[in-house]
Amino acid sequence: MTAQVFATQRTQPQLIVLHLMGSHPQACDRTQGKYAEFVQSKETSCYLYTMTQTDELLSKLYDQLRNTGESFSMVYFSDHGLAFKERGKEVQYLAHDDKFQQNFQVPFMVLSSDDKKHRIITARRSANDFLTFFSQWTGISAEQIKNAYPFISNKKAPPVYVTNFKLQKVDYNHLGTDIFDIKSK
Repeated sequence: MTAQVFATQRTQPQLIVLHLMGSHPQACDRTQGKYAEFVQSKETSCYLYTMTQTDELLSKLYDQLRNTGESFSMVYFSDHGLAFKERGKEVQYLAHDDKFQQNFQVPFMVLSSDDKKHRIITARRSANDFLTFFSQWTGISAEQIKNAYPFISNKKAPPVYVTNFKLQKVDYNHLGTDIFDIKSK
């Protein structure tokens, strides 16, 4: 399907949105029980394998975009993180949660045809500022979008607040941590 979209002639810039359902709970359902390496539990292993599958898909999309010969920019991000349940047990799995910083730490990357180097931005960013990023990335502006800082930079952003499951605004720094320690069997 993407090949058809990329092959379509166009006269103006185009925004293509792909919504992926990759690394989610019941990961073994998505991988038909396959995984590359056993890590702590079958479900955790399948989850890690779904991440590999997402990487492969993104690589293919990038190659397809590059092969069009057109200028492009591709953004990938996840809308949420997960938390371990039944930690350390044979049935360990991952599920949605709102109690830990890791539940809100997600990948966010921008790849462009004119990139000259690989940069890693370590400054914390919030999904609450996504419209700031989108405005800066696309050049589309609106009175309601506040461009308080350059999103793709290491410049400090305002304090990060997240919305918990009760729809309450919570200071990210007040959340606990849920570190993943890899112990293969």
